[in-house]
Amino acid sequence: MNSIQKRQITAYYLSFFSFGLILSIIGTALPYLAEHTGVSLSRMSLIFTMSSIGFFVGSILNGRLFDKLPGNIILFVGWCMAALGVFFIPVISSFTLLCAVSMAYSFGCSSIIIGCNTLIIRVHRSHVGSLMNGMHVVNGIGAFLTPLIFSFVIARTGDVVQAYRLYAILFVVVGLYVITTPSPAWQDRCNEQDGRPGGSAPAVPIIILLVITILIYVGSEISFNGWIYTYIKTLFPEAERQAGYVLSVFWGCMTAGRVVSIFAVRRMFPGKLLVLNFIGAGAGLLVIVIGSAYIQAVWMGTIITGFAMGSTFPLLLTYGEETIGLTGKLNGIIFGGIAVGGMIFPFVNGQIFTRVSPNATMLSIVVSLSAALILFILTQAIATRHKRQTSQEP
Repeated sequence: MNSIQKRQITAYYLSFFSFGLILSIIGTALPYLAEHTGVSLSRMSLIFTMSSIGFFVGSILNGRLFDKLPGNIILFVGWCMAALGVFFIPVISSFTLLCAVSMAYSFGCSSIIIGCNTLIIRVHRSHVGSLMNGMHVVNGIGAFLTPLIFSFVIARTGDVVQAYRLYAILFVVVGLYVITTPSPAWQDRCNEQDGRPGGSAPAVPIIILLVITILIYVGSEISFNGWIYTYIKTLFPEAERQAGYVLSVFWGCMTAGRVVSIFAVRRMFPGKLLVLNFIGAGAGLLVIVIGSAYIQAVWMGTIITGFAMGSTFPLLLTYGEETIGLTGKLNGIIFGGIAVGGMIFPFVNGQIFTRVSPNATMLSIVVSLSAALILFILTQAIATRHKRQTSQEP
C-alpha cells in the first residue's frame, strides 16, 4: 500500500468518523430543536421525513457523479454543505425554515456517506471487507461521542448551540483535508466477466430485494437511534440525565459489534452473520419492551440491540459488493432506498410514539427487523440459485 493510498484511507476514515458524529445528533438534539421552533414532538418527527427527502434526492444525483467526476471534489462539496447546515440549524426558530435547511444539509450528507462507501472500495479492492468494516468502526466511535459531547454542552449551557458550532468548525477542517487528497482511480468491474450477476437480467431481483432489505433495516436503526433518547425521557423522567449516556452506549456497542465482525467475517460468510444480527437486534428490543418498567432493562436491551446492529449495515454492503459489485450508481440507488426508509419509518414510529405508546414504537421496530430478515433470506436464496445457474452455463 503506497503513501497516496494511505492518505486516501485516512481521508475516508476521517470523513466517516465525522459522519458518525452527525448520525447521533438528531437523537440528542430533537427535544431542543422542538423547543426552539415551538412545535410538538409529534410534529417535530417530520424533520426525519424532510431530511430524508434531501438525502434521497442527493443519493440519486450524487451516486452517478462518483462514476464520472473525481470523487474527492464531490465529497468536499458535501462537507461544505454539512458545515453550513450544522451552523444554522440550532438557531432557526421557524419550523418551515428548519425543514428546508435540513433538506439541504441532508443533500450534502448523502454525498459524504455515498462517497466514503464508494471510494474506499476503489482504494484497495483486495482488502474491501476489512477496510469497509474498519471504516464503519470509526463511524461508530463518532456516533458514540456525540451524545457525550452534547450532554456535556447541555449541562454547561442548557442548550445545543455551542456543540453544533464545534461541529461546523470540524467539518470545514475535514473538507479541506479531503480536497487536498488525490481521488482514487476507478473502472467499472460490474460485468459478466467478473463472475458476478451484475449486468445480467437475474441481478435485477437481487438488487431490488437487497435495496428493500437495507431500506427497512436502516429505517429501523434510524428509528431506534432517533427515539430511544426521548423514550427514556418520557418513561423515566427521574433518570433523564441517563438518556444521553444510553444513546452513547448504543453507539459504543455498535462499534464493538463492528470490531468483532472484522474478525468474524474471516471465519463466517457475511450472510450467516447478518441472520444472527437481525435475530439479536430483535431480541434486544424485546428486552426493552418486556422490561419497560425498569431502566436497567432499557440499558440491557440497548446494549444487545447496539451490538447486533453494529455490523449489519457494513455487512450488507460487503454482501452486495461480493454478490453484485457496487458502483457509485448502485450505491446511489441503495442510499436512495435508505433515504426512503429514513423518511417513512422514523415518522411513522414518531406517530406511534405520541399517539399509542413508547413501547408500541419498540414493537414496531421489532416487526420491521423481522420483515428485513425474511427479505434477506429470500435475497440469499435467489442469489445462490443464480450463482449455481451461472456456473453451469458453458
